[in-house]
Amino acid sequence: MDNKFPLWSDIPRCPNLERNPGELDDQWIAAFDALSIIQHNLGPDDVILQLAEEAAELAQAAAKYIRARRGENPTPVSVDEAYRKMREEYIDVINCAYVLRLDLDAALYNDGVVDKLRRWADRLKNGCCER
Repeated sequence: MDNKFPLWSDIPRCPNLERNPGELDDQWIAAFDALSIIQHNLGPDDVILQLAEEAAELAQAAAKYIRARRGENPTPVSVDEAYRKMREEYIDVINCAYVLRLDLDAALYNDGVVDKLRRWADRLKNGCCER
């Protein structure tokens, strides 16, 4: 049977993160510190606008990933590169959702999320867009 749809087993999985309680506590502290800085420097409308932008970028990255996987409408982006970009955009969406308090757990249980959240807070703290 010729099926153009991939099997779920063909889709890469996120790294299985085994965190000990101390590491999770550190994640919570870092995420809360970043949240405080971001909310001090940006209003809800700013973050909602950023969420819309990041969601659009995620949609574009997902479409590019499908194109790369299928190979029918060629793209210079490799399948691995397209997957990494899709995951990066997903992390940006998670960060906005965290700041808007739509999903507090996702920021703690997805690899790379808190690091990007910290970078966002650092950009705001170091003079970009500070109120």
